[in-house]
Amino acid sequence: MFMWKKGYHWIQAFPYQTLFLFALLLRLGSVFYFQHQSFSFFTDQDGYLEIADQMLAGNGMGENVHRTPLFPAYLAIHLALLPSREWALFAVKCSQAVLASLVPLLLVYLGKKLFSPMVGWIAGVFCAIEPFLIVVPSFVLTDSNYVFLLLIWVILFAEMLQSNRHAILLGVLTGIATLYRPSHLYLFPFMLICLGLFQRALCLQRKRSLLFALLAFLAVLAPWIYRNYQLTNHFIPGTIHLGWLLYVGNSEWADGSAVDSQIQEEETVKKLSPYERDRHYLKLALQWMKENPSRCLFLALVKFSRTWNLVPNFTSLKTVKVQVVSILALFPLFFLGLWGMLRMPKTVSWYLIFVPLLYYTITHMILLGSVRYRIPVMPYVILFAAYQFQVLISSRRGSI
Repeated sequence: MFMWKKGYHWIQAFPYQTLFLFALLLRLGSVFYFQHQSFSFFTDQDGYLEIADQMLAGNGMGENVHRTPLFPAYLAIHLALLPSREWALFAVKCSQAVLASLVPLLLVYLGKKLFSPMVGWIAGVFCAIEPFLIVVPSFVLTDSNYVFLLLIWVILFAEMLQSNRHAILLGVLTGIATLYRPSHLYLFPFMLICLGLFQRALCLQRKRSLLFALLAFLAVLAPWIYRNYQLTNHFIPGTIHLGWLLYVGNSEWADGSAVDSQIQEEETVKKLSPYERDRHYLKLALQWMKENPSRCLFLALVKFSRTWNLVPNFTSLKTVKVQVVSILALFPLFFLGLWGMLRMPKTVSWYLIFVPLLYYTITHMILLGSVRYRIPVMPYVILFAAYQFQVLISSRRGSI
């Protein structure tokens, strides 16, 4: 009893530290568990490590225009500081776990700012125990750190809209997030379009701040755009991987996943420059989508279901234990999140957390579908769920 009281007093005195340590314990536990497993779900790691090795050899990104530079640089720092590759990759996962453990704290802050302290703390606890957010730092992928970057980006956007502050910092972070994960490139203009359509008066009030943010964004991207132009003689603000991804997701071989082993590439296409090859597949994908609209719509629904599946899509992970844990953890969260999203007043706060959800859902209904692609926007599902959970608690108290 004494220990319970002591623990309770600790939580009351140090709530943020307690939440961080709790989240960190779960994420490091996952890192240690998967460190000794032989799972090989993702091939992205090899491509990023190859670029990181080039950086360490003094060759920078080389002529690679399929990846952005910040995640390989992040890996290169760990590889340079540690004596072996195995230790470096373990350190990458641990550092990802530390940043991932800050996400619940950031969500507490955002929930408090947009809604109420109770919503913030409910969201923080939900975030700390969400299974996929616990597991994702255990893999050498961009996903884990991007959750952190995207959440700071949304917080800065909220700060700018509410108080006209941090516009330049928002623009800088937009550029950094794009150079870390190129899918972030169009989120800023997409957010502006949505806010312009539904919160026009506020956008007009903040037009100067939005302009500064846009200019800062372009300033950060300028060296990367110049470098890509030098290599390809084309304007490439992100990468040139879009055409291939669109073709993998929209062709006679497509099944909604990222599996591309059935695609037979012609020798003449292999000889094209990277830019021309990507344009070739972009043209093929758009032509196929135009000629097969019903199949394209069906694939979009398949990708939606793959992205928002309650259980992992990998066959090797569809064990009874994994499926039960996933369904028990995620079904209430998704149910509350959808309920909260539909019932919440459509204020600026609603758009700030809904637009990233909409953007990544649409993106992966068009390209490829996978559970990992929803991970960056899970904090916003959690915020909707926390809001509705608070409504239920408040109504229950009011009826007593």
